[in-house]
Amino acid sequence: MTTDQSDWIQYIQYQKLSVCITFHYVPSRLKYLAMACKKLVDIAPKIHLTIVTNTSSPEELQHIRDVIETPKFIFDILIPIGLGHPFLLAWSHLPVFKKQFEDKSFTHFLYLEDDIGISPENIKYWLEERTTLKPFGFYPSFFRRELNDTDNSWYSTDVMSKMSLYDCPVVDIEDGKSFISTVFPYQGMYFLDRELMKEHLEGPSSNPDFEHNRTGIFRIHPTEVREKAALALTYVNVPAGYRSRNLLSFDKKANQISDYCMIHHLPNNYTNNPESMIGKIKVDQLFIPKSINTYFRKKIKVALSSLLSALFSLKT
Repeated sequence: MTTDQSDWIQYIQYQKLSVCITFHYVPSRLKYLAMACKKLVDIAPKIHLTIVTNTSSPEELQHIRDVIETPKFIFDILIPIGLGHPFLLAWSHLPVFKKQFEDKSFTHFLYLEDDIGISPENIKYWLEERTTLKPFGFYPSFFRRELNDTDNSWYSTDVMSKMSLYDCPVVDIEDGKSFISTVFPYQGMYFLDRELMKEHLEGPSSNPDFEHNRTGIFRIHPTEVREKAALALTYVNVPAGYRSRNLLSFDKKANQISDYCMIHHLPNNYTNNPESMIGKIKVDQLFIPKSINTYFRKKIKVALSSLLSALFSLKT
């Protein structure tokens, strides 16, 4: 795929992108912010970037401006006032999106943590498969990965252990495409068109108090406010039998997530930290194939879960 602006013409409805990045000022993280912003340059015909930060220091604000290349897009800095709690900084992008949603020239909205690298291939995949998945109530998603310095291989940022395909429902589309619903769909960002953004802004997911974990299948604790800000519609109006609205393009023959779903967690800090529990599963070895053994393990797991739930109910 090319990155020339004319290459976007096939996506007529993709004209202007609003991007918000939350950046809690830490000098050592400026380099990741710079990398993330540099990757934005070619992902849309027109871009309006807003950095949401906690610092009001003129010197620190200048440091932010210095690392961002702005010739190809409009650039603003927002300093929220009266947050109440520093973790709510991650939610302060929503007023920006609400205001820009009123401007119908904005066709899409991208929220990013400050260390996520997005490519034109990621966006083109989303635009194409949004049309594919919309009739089924899903939308395309992304998968965070990191590069290991020792073996130069890609590892999952968020998955702690290999996932059984019995736990990951697959959607097969008539034209031969397949998509998978993974156990842990966190991606540290979200990308929405106007229809999905309207649903997000007007629904429960735009409230920090929204409970995403009612199904008991999600590892993010309700108190992890910053992470919840990146979920958007992940757990809203989920089709029956699936874990989330977020699906990933999936190669059933290879049992692998398609490469254009992959987004780079730029610090590569989990895979290169021997003490970290995450960042240890290679992205080409994420899934345990279906077999008799994994089938019965799944049955035992469900039975134990039901038993524990019943015991808990008796105690309460």
